Amino acid sequence: MFEKKKIIWRARRGLLENDIILTRFFSKYQKDLSKREWLALEKLLDKTDNELLDIILNLEKLNENVLSPETLSILSKLRSC
Repeated sequence: MFEKKKIIWRARRGLLENDIILTRFFSKYQKDLSKREWLALEKLLDKTDNELLDIILNLEKLNENVLSPETLSILSKLRSC
């Protein structure tokens, strides 16, 4: 079982760039995310700050095993922020 509040709390990062992107992301998309998108976001938050930023900026590619439609949706939304 996942809890949205816990995921939002985990999204607080040490890297200012990630904090800015994630704050904008939640402001814009939080109410519209599906359960599967929340779970995909939770998996992305397992990455280190630098890895996450590189993924958002499309500097690092994710393994094809984790590129579910929900993950791609989350990344698209994050990149729009």
